[in-house]
Amino acid sequence: GLASGALREARSLAQGLVVDAPRMRANIGQTRGLLFADAAAARLSPLLGREAAHARIEQAADEVRRTGDTLQDVLARDMALQSADLTLAFDLGPAVAAAGPWVDRALTHAAAVRQAL
Repeated sequence: GLASGALREARSLAQGLVVDAPRMRANIGQTRGLLFADAAAARLSPLLGREAAHARIEQAADEVRRTGDTLQDVLARDMALQSADLTLAFDLGPAVAAAGPWVDRALTHAAAVRQAL
């Protein structure tokens, strides 16, 4: 039926996927750091308070869009934030590590579904 045909197509597409890590990194770079805006706001919250941190990040994001600079560079120039360590806000490592168990779980489930078919 329709569902089994869609499943076959999805499987065919998925089998052809290849991870292109440099391209993935380039795609992230094209965001000029805006991808990390929430993480930066969370790191600024203890220093500025939640609302002020989000407002500061929104202002910085506007500057990123206006100038083409990265969010990290814009925030580094903000003298009021000199005491804030935002390095970890721009680190992909924790997000990648957190995704690992979810990917493992999904692959295990997919293997079980394949066996059941």
